[in-house]
Amino acid sequence: AIAQNALTVADLEQYHDWLKRLFSLELSGATGEPFINPKFLDIVRHLKTRYPWLVLTTTTNGSLITEKHIDTLIEIGFDRLLFSVHAVTPETYRDLQGHDLAKILTTIRMCAEKKRASGRRSPVLAINFALNKLNADSIFSLIDEMVGVDIDFIHVQHYYDTRNVMKQGTKIEDISFYHDIEAGNRHLDRVYVYAREKGVPLYPKTPMYLKPL
Repeated sequence: AIAQNALTVADLEQYHDWLKRLFSLELSGATGEPFINPKFLDIVRHLKTRYPWLVLTTTTNGSLITEKHIDTLIEIGFDRLLFSVHAVTPETYRDLQGHDLAKILTTIRMCAEKKRASGRRSPVLAINFALNKLNADSIFSLIDEMVGVDIDFIHVQHYYDTRNVMKQGTKIEDISFYHDIEAGNRHLDRVYVYAREKGVPLYPKTPMYLKPL
């Protein structure tokens, strides 16, 4: 079902005076998935046509992206396409995100291949990874999966316990490395060394070390 408040091209006309003053805009599903909107491609085409200077970004779990989406986003010069992938073992991925991991990885590779074939520099293709104790070892597998794939970077972030209670049903009492800063920072060092060895770019370029709250 489509949410009643899903944006349409007609809705954008109400915000023209605001949009014409913007430099960048993130098309987000808030806590949902932006590609569930059947008008998503119409919206981005309209925005890029009417406001060609506007830098467009979206973050997606990738589960609903089709080949048509990819072709159109490359064609219109969409700017930043960020995939949220927080695990690369099927069990952990299913627990954290609940989708088909193999399909998501195939979609990311397809995006990278089509972008390379087009000869275009956009969209920037990146992966968001929220590091925590449940998926700490999985990030090495993600780096392995991205060897030879033309993504721009993996964005290594930190998971906060305050928003989602992933620890329910697990043996780990505190999921976030904010509860074990030294271990988290040591793990970040290992991640960055491994990524350099594999030739996979990370963002930020140096580890975003945890600091006591």
